Amino acid sequence: MLSKLFRSPEKLIPPEDFGLAENIKKITGYHPKKTALFREAITHSSENKKNRYGKFFNYERLEFLGDAVIGLVVAEYLYKHIPRATEGKLTEMRAKIVSRKNLNRLGEKMKLYRLINRKKKQKLGKNILGNLVEAIAGAIYLDGGYPEAKKFVEKKILDGIDLTRMENIVQSYKNKMVIWGQKHKIPVKFVTKEEKNEASQVIYFTELFIENQRISTGKSPTKKQAEETAAKNAYKQLKQEGRIH
Repeated sequence: MLSKLFRSPEKLIPPEDFGLAENIKKITGYHPKKTALFREAITHSSENKKNRYGKFFNYERLEFLGDAVIGLVVAEYLYKHIPRATEGKLTEMRAKIVSRKNLNRLGEKMKLYRLINRKKKQKLGKNILGNLVEAIAGAIYLDGGYPEAKKFVEKKILDGIDLTRMENIVQSYKNKMVIWGQKHKIPVKFVTKEEKNEASQVIYFTELFIENQRISTGKSPTKKQAEETAAKNAYKQLKQEGRIH
């Protein structure tokens, strides 16, 4: 019902889009009814393209919708396949499956870079392939409804997934350390300073303290990565000591 409300009045498959329809089918397993949605799903904002009504379009709105569609399908899958998991564990597992890193990997596996429309000199962000996975999921939902979108997510994202391995993946060592400290009522503190290397480039240096004792350090051109590196080093050390299981 909802998909019908959002359907575009664009023509179904114009002759110039026959190739696109075939490529979408090969990559996703779904045969488009209307290629206008999929043209939008693979169009980068740098193209500055307009539809027949003079409005600019790109994949970003479909990415927003696809994010919700994928999240729902994954949530339903986890609910059914891990019946004893708590709400917190289900949320954690879903976050790992729909993480940008995982969706980027799947987008690369699907070779979505072959489809994207962009200006030749335009550099694409590191998350472009994950964005396209979501945009295509959104397009399939609008074009074929939830059952077809669900098939796509199950086939391309959930098929063959190893939930045990996924459970052991640490998404953020910093969050892991902060939660560990809160759980055991142990102060965990990150202290980050800016430094300059020989090329006068800014480098962030992070020290991680547990109960006012420095446990580890991390360096990176970004503050976030420096903190993550320090947290990862601390996590490994505490695990080796048997303080984290």
